[in-house]
Amino acid sequence: MSAQPNGRQTLNWLVFGLMSSVTFVGILSELVPSGVLPQMSEGLGVSDSQVGFLVGVYALASAIFAIPLISATLAINRKAVLLTLLIGFAASNLIVAFSSSYGSSSACACSAGWPRA
Repeated sequence: MSAQPNGRQTLNWLVFGLMSSVTFVGILSELVPSGVLPQMSEGLGVSDSQVGFLVGVYALASAIFAIPLISATLAINRKAVLLTLLIGFAASNLIVAFSSSYGSSSACACSAGWPRA
């Protein structure tokens, strides 16, 4: 938002669009694995329930790290924190997407969950 001479604030549409797309991708990366569990289990060579664990570990990491992450970063510039977390989130999701190992997929799913918090 930027201030105008009359004291009103205007919305920066570019920032709004970027934040909307980040939210969309975050929710998408949380929900898409639920729809492709059979294909993921076949590709990773594990059972459907083990692949479902990837979705659960992602959500659990988000829940566990939300408050501590906010508390730990109160004194840091919010833009720098957001950018760092988005880079970590993207890197973790890319590793999960191209991984053929269940171990690395579960580790990266967990590490993708805490930036989402």
